[in-house]
Amino acid sequence: MDKINKFIADTNKLVLASSVNPLNSRNSSITRGFRAEAEAVALFSEAVRRYCTTLLTIALRIQDIRKYEIKIQQELNQETDYFLEIASLFEQQIPPQSRESLRALFRRLIGEYLFQSVLFKRFYEKPRGYPGDYYMFEMMYNNKPLSHGIGCYFDYYVFSHYLVRSVINRKNKMRNLLLSAISCSGGKAPCRILNIACGPSREVRDVVSRKFVNKKIEFTLLDQDVEGIRYSREKLAMAPDCVKIKFRQENILKLLGFSGRDPSSRANNYNVVYSLGLVDYFRDSVLERFVGFCLSLLRPGGQLIVAICSTNNIGCYTALRWLCEWNFYMRDPKVTVRMLTKKNVFSKIRLEWEKNEQIFFIVITK
Repeated sequence: MDKINKFIADTNKLVLASSVNPLNSRNSSITRGFRAEAEAVALFSEAVRRYCTTLLTIALRIQDIRKYEIKIQQELNQETDYFLEIASLFEQQIPPQSRESLRALFRRLIGEYLFQSVLFKRFYEKPRGYPGDYYMFEMMYNNKPLSHGIGCYFDYYVFSHYLVRSVINRKNKMRNLLLSAISCSGGKAPCRILNIACGPSREVRDVVSRKFVNKKIEFTLLDQDVEGIRYSREKLAMAPDCVKIKFRQENILKLLGFSGRDPSSRANNYNVVYSLGLVDYFRDSVLERFVGFCLSLLRPGGQLIVAICSTNNIGCYTALRWLCEWNFYMRDPKVTVRMLTKKNVFSKIRLEWEKNEQIFFIVITK
């Protein structure tokens, strides 16, 4: 209880420090704003108390339970979602410069429970130095808990989360798009595919597990992370003879020329260039440059496929911010299409969606 009271006191200090002091102003709108802030703090504080009480109660209950109980899972999921809904509303009432500090205070408060989850611990600590490393996605795809105690229930919370289900759908959709491109490729030349920021290459593993008749396929898997490349190489060691796989360790920003390196040595020799999730970390100007670079790698008639998190159901991103400080850009699909159409020359562009319609695919034909 002392920890909760301290958190609430720190929250009040944080909010007040970033607010205009109404006592020094006769502006009634400022005074009303201050009262609204106070009400928001009170609502948020009550939600924090409720959530912490729930976590403590669950932690104590599962000490006497040897098997996983769905009722406990439902309670944790419901209470976590309720808190995140209040937290998202509260964020909108405080200045942007205070939000990250507030989230850090909150994770310090509940970390003894939250970070018993191997998944959430890795999501937050980012041991490879960046969000969304190969093993984070591999854990999501595997859909198997790795933790004990309350951590196990937080693992299952991850697996049931709408955005995580959308990420798995994204992988499956990409697999299907690749299979379609391979089936449409003709001639004696191999179907050449480049995956930029390949991560664990799970969709590639799904593709090469299929049987191909009279097809030759060449994958080039590019990533900045040597550990991720090593992992993908091991998992793809048993690819069939008709599939050739090359691995490249490269920093995409260097390929784009941001390091002063000349990015002009390009060959128009890929049937498909694709990337899952990478551009969510790019500003618009970098995204435009990335698309132009990728188009230069394609053969005429080749396809660029880029998966992007949408602004649909914006609340599903709250858990990433509050529980593991995993941040990126979300985009409106129609605005994105208009932007890319203005900056690049290509044959056609279309939108595809994974089945939750949370993540969209820009598919551009050169």
